[in-house]
Amino acid sequence: MSALTNQSNDLNISWHTLNQIWIAVQTVWNDQVRWQFQREHWEPLQQSVDATARQTSHLSQIIAQARQNVR
Repeated sequence: MSALTNQSNDLNISWHTLNQIWIAVQTVWNDQVRWQFQREHWEPLQQSVDATARQTSHLSQIIAQARQNVR
């Protein structure tokens, strides 16, 4: 397993943990400030993490293919 795959797995695990905490927070924090935080910070972060995970997976596949071609 490559370092890139390990980092991708770490990102996924960390994001999952953080998302579970966010779900719990939403049960007790339900005011206008939370909705603003969600719009301005949480949703963009979620999009960024999702895009990073997709691109990291794609890059990992490209590197694996390049390694096979070199052998």
